[in-house]
Amino acid sequence: MEIAGGDPNISAALRARLVQDADCLRRLIASRTSPNTCTPPYGE
Repeated sequence: MEIAGGDPNISAALRARLVQDADCLRRLIASRTSPNTCTPPYGE
């Protein structure tokens, strides 16, 4: 699932970010009483 003509390092970083976000969402769902478990770097 590489980006066509893209840098493999960038693709790896994107995959790592997606995995991190997925884990973050799982933690949020698992513990809805602590919404601060996840602090997304999207300027929220």
